[in-house]
Amino acid sequence: MKKILLIGLAISLSFGSFAQEKSAPKRTTKTINSLVKVEPTEESSTQRPDVSDFKAKGINEIPRVEIGKSANVYSVLLEEQRGMDYNDLGITSFTFRADPATYSTALNSGSIITVTSADGGTTWADHWMVLTETELNRYPSAVIYNPNGNTDASQAYALAAGPSHRGDGFDQNFFASMRLDDQNNHVEYIDKDDAYSGSQLTRFGLQACNNDFAHIVGPKYEDNGSNYATALVLNTMNGEFDGTQYAWEESDIDVELALRSTDGTTKNFWTFGSAWANDGSVGYAWMVGQLEDMIDDGGYQPIVFRSTDNGENWDAVEVMLSGNAVMAEYLIGTQKGEGPVWPLCDEVAGSVDKNGNLQMFVKATSTYSSHPDSIGYTYEGDLNYIFNLELNEDGVQNVMFVDSVMAGSVADDSEYAYAGKVGWGNRLSASKTADENIVFAVWTDTPNAVDFGDENARPDIKAAGRYVDGDFNDFPVTNFTEDDVYSGFFFFTYVAQNCKVEDGHIVIPTTTTVSPGEFGSNGELDVVTHYYIDGIKFATTVGLEDELLAENGVKVSQNAPNPFSGTTTIMISTETPADVKMEVRNMLGQVVYTSNEGRINNTLEVNLDAKQFTSGVYYYTITVGNNKTTKKMIVE
Repeated sequence: MKKILLIGLAISLSFGSFAQEKSAPKRTTKTINSLVKVEPTEESSTQRPDVSDFKAKGINEIPRVEIGKSANVYSVLLEEQRGMDYNDLGITSFTFRADPATYSTALNSGSIITVTSADGGTTWADHWMVLTETELNRYPSAVIYNPNGNTDASQAYALAAGPSHRGDGFDQNFFASMRLDDQNNHVEYIDKDDAYSGSQLTRFGLQACNNDFAHIVGPKYEDNGSNYATALVLNTMNGEFDGTQYAWEESDIDVELALRSTDGTTKNFWTFGSAWANDGSVGYAWMVGQLEDMIDDGGYQPIVFRSTDNGENWDAVEVMLSGNAVMAEYLIGTQKGEGPVWPLCDEVAGSVDKNGNLQMFVKATSTYSSHPDSIGYTYEGDLNYIFNLELNEDGVQNVMFVDSVMAGSVADDSEYAYAGKVGWGNRLSASKTADENIVFAVWTDTPNAVDFGDENARPDIKAAGRYVDGDFNDFPVTNFTEDDVYSGFFFFTYVAQNCKVEDGHIVIPTTTTVSPGEFGSNGELDVVTHYYIDGIKFATTVGLEDELLAENGVKVSQNAPNPFSGTTTIMISTETPADVKMEVRNMLGQVVYTSNEGRINNTLEVNLDAKQFTSGVYYYTITVGNNKTTKKMIVE
């Protein structure tokens, strides 16, 4: 059970008592079985509260580059959209709805633009994916596809997709592609399936694989007339590249969701996604809800499906989280702690690793009640937690704790919401290295959440990662922006599905939207600015391989002891005399210590004192002549 004293607070609780105790039930702020908020046709007249309090908070400044402007914030509404991408050709891209007042080329606010950078985000080039006067394209996703054998960045393709309408409801989705020399532009609109009365918003988990297939998912549902579903299927759109464009086919996944006894509506959150191996050999699609055959075994949790034939057929993957031993260390049991632990998962992200397993990240809290019609209640004051679930065709293989989340979602009607109307969650996302051997979770959190009603009102960017065969000591949880001058103002973030490795770092391409000035003065439908953030990166633990150093007659030991709180020693040996230098960097890649150790002749002992560092993870680089290696050390 949970190790802190939340259980004890639940003793005197009843469902009719909503006292301000941590154990009181609280309705989740996640939209339950209703349409995620869509862009209004005109701005609300509600008074916008003055919540702007931007002050330069830190002494560091992570480089941020303005990359474009959208007509309003709804272009980046959901973290499950794929706004950001990075490709093995070194191309970084971001896609958004262009603001017609900023771009004379844009014909209306439904014009979709992809901007690309080939120099790490310093400069950006515009590519007009969709120019239209009549179609109202919304919530765009886009990725870069590099055809097999191509090494020319200008011959790669951008692929975009998202919902669209003509002013009378979302009745179609757009699919667009263009070569990056601005040739072979193709735009296609596919009508929604009229067999389902609800809107069909295809905007979750876009990915282009190396086998010429691309995939994106969304729901089809039967609307009861009030934006609640009475039946729902998970729809996957699968496109095949023919050399100049994609041809799209769809596949529906039946989901036997539990129904409420009160009105017959389905029990689900509006959380969907998908992830594929880079080679397209295996993919996963998911949503969050309660299955009909799991009414007694769990609440709102991931429902996962797996495909090995490019999305044509899907098999269900059993996900049983009730009573999971790892999650139970942090979560409270249902029924005031007397029942089983049912994680309530409201944000989900994932990447497929080198073994074909889904590395899924979930943000979860405790379900208060196991009553069939009350599974949307959580414990008042309980934290959320991020867990890493590893899944394959046989179900959940491993669960790891990643981090506690101090701040909950900002509701649309919160005093801290953007323009008093648009809220956000923790923007949980996933990324991986090109070899699929390292996976990362990226999210936002407000460290001093208690000052903002426990809401994620001043988000900073956090991340953690691990080797597929390792743990989260590999790349520990790091708040990258807490010392930045813009600390607390990293809204509506996106990260690329694939990281890049450069200069001894793993870089996770990231964007944020809305400047402090815009946040303080904008209305709901005012123009917003998008920025590329160049600073979300981990130092790698691999320099020249030790075997290569050995070939040159150089050996550098791992520091011992490690971790250490007193002193630690590094032994160096070489067959020829050489100068020795040492450099230590923190998790942000900042140099915190350097030394010239003199000239080695046979052996040299280097000692470090923990008093020179604060507690944490560091990477030390030993340079011996023209040879160098980097290793990790931990100061307690």
